[in-house]
Amino acid sequence: MTHIMEQYNRMGKNFMTPDIKWVELVGKDRLIELATGVGMNGKKIWGVSEFMLEHNKLETTKNGGCFHNEKEAKKHYTLLKLK
Repeated sequence: MTHIMEQYNRMGKNFMTPDIKWVELVGKDRLIELATGVGMNGKKIWGVSEFMLEHNKLETTKNGGCFHNEKEAKKHYTLLKLK
């Protein structure tokens, strides 16, 4: 677990959603992140990201998404968590 969190902490923040609200370790090899930022239209956006440990390196999966409201972002976060 420490190894995954160390790698995560060294990663650069997403330029669209740099304000991280939650990060959660799921199992031994997966992290889920919920973050916020400002979209191109100047309105708040929510980002959900999933990271997996592959070949001892933390990689982003394609299961994340960008949302225009908190409720939908939290719903997606929960779905990823339960997967």
